[in-house]
Amino acid sequence: MPTVIQLRFPGRRYHATPWGHHVNEGQVEWPPSPWRLLRALLATGFTKLHWPPETPPPAARRLVERLAALAPAYALPAVSTAHTRHYVEADQKKPLIFDTWAQVDDQVLEVQWDLDLREDERAVLVELAEHLGYLGRAESWTLASVVDAPTRAANCLPDRDGPPGPGFDALRVLGAAAPETYLDWRAARVAAIESRLAPEAGRKPSAAVRKKLAAALAPYPADLVAALCADTSTLKAQGWSAAPGSRELLYWRKGGGLSVRVSPKAHPARVPTVPFALLALSTASRGKGALPPLERAFPQGRLLHKALTAAVRGAGGEPRLSILLLGKAGSERALLDHQHAHLLPLDLDGDQRLDHVLVYAPMGLDAAAQQVLRATSRTWMKGGAGELTVALAGLGEAETLCRLPDPAGQALAAALGPPQGATHWVSDTPYVAPRMLKRRGRDSIEGQVQLECARRGLPEPSEVQLLAVSDEGVRRLRHFVLHDATHEPPWRARHALVLRFPLPIQGPLCLGYGAHYGLGRFRVLS
Repeated sequence: MPTVIQLRFPGRRYHATPWGHHVNEGQVEWPPSPWRLLRALLATGFTKLHWPPETPPPAARRLVERLAALAPAYALPAVSTAHTRHYVEADQKKPLIFDTWAQVDDQVLEVQWDLDLREDERAVLVELAEHLGYLGRAESWTLASVVDAPTRAANCLPDRDGPPGPGFDALRVLGAAAPETYLDWRAARVAAIESRLAPEAGRKPSAAVRKKLAAALAPYPADLVAALCADTSTLKAQGWSAAPGSRELLYWRKGGGLSVRVSPKAHPARVPTVPFALLALSTASRGKGALPPLERAFPQGRLLHKALTAAVRGAGGEPRLSILLLGKAGSERALLDHQHAHLLPLDLDGDQRLDHVLVYAPMGLDAAAQQVLRATSRTWMKGGAGELTVALAGLGEAETLCRLPDPAGQALAAALGPPQGATHWVSDTPYVAPRMLKRRGRDSIEGQVQLECARRGLPEPSEVQLLAVSDEGVRRLRHFVLHDATHEPPWRARHALVLRFPLPIQGPLCLGYGAHYGLGRFRVLS
């Protein structure tokens, strides 16, 4: 009955570098060499079955010697090579390391010996296979089992009389010598060494000669099993370029058994378009007291706009991105329909400091816009910390953001309104008229609010109530900054309003001058 071992790789990869090659050459030992497999079985016996050091049981010794004497055939699955590259810090240098493997996936490899084992030998092989943890590198996790007969025809065969047919590739595989062959080779080497170092006839060897003789014979293990047990570092220290007890075998592998193919181009997952993005602001010290005060919402929105301008240009200045995030068409003409992004600085923890910016785009933030927001990592403030760190904290619909833990969720719910909308809204930042004010008509406060609501597709307010500056909660609006170096309102009057709509509307509700940068923002009137 033939002897067949099936090998599976739970990690879906087989890592092993052929003997005599460096890992950075990107070579994969496929099939696993008989030399590697026999050494792995012996190592399993010593580490898992607790054999005495360097002394396998008689049945195990016979098993290894019989398997070594015969070159196995392989039934190889079709696999491809793949690799990763990474740098390793060593002595202030970062050498580039290639990690190459055979991508086996869930396929099975069979090693087939035309050999009928004795019952005790087969029992040892079954036990060793069950305890084999890996083959090759430690990350090549392995599940091995002994089966009664081959399940597939071999497609990688040891050379006998040339290639078995067309389509076969020749390759060199490291195998073990037959036990008798190794003993003959060792006896010849030992005899040569002894004749060179032995004293003249009739003279007893001195201690120095005996020491030299022992050192000269140390690289030659006593038998094949001892040669298979030799540590690789010891073999290299002794100067072996080919391990004693090994032999080079010629194999014929069916073409396509190991291919290098380009992975099919992955189609990126579709990124849903969302109306909201939440950006978190922080300083290098992480101290909240260094964040800009609430009254500087408008200049902070303008400074973030400048940072987004740089990020859009870094992305190639794609026209739609310019329109969506910057509010400018290719001719630098400002858009008037308010569908582009609003940058609304917010205080979500109630400490009167700006800690977040809500990006709201009625036309939707697509994948490219979301990528630009992720790429924007810093903005600035006048005075204070100077540079602010920007990080994307959330994306999604209004309901998603409002589910954030309080107090952030509560503050966002007040700015965005309930899912069913709200009819009563009150100024949270000052309303600044976008045109010169008049007492009545379309340029009055009521007329300008009604006109902008119509442009934004909102119902006409049924009431526009102007709050007195002395009202509680309104006095703080007097201190909001209304300009920066390039933008000046036509009318430097700050107003607090209450708007009542005939139908519920959803927020955020932003009207007037600076509405895209945090001014004129309303919250739900509770």
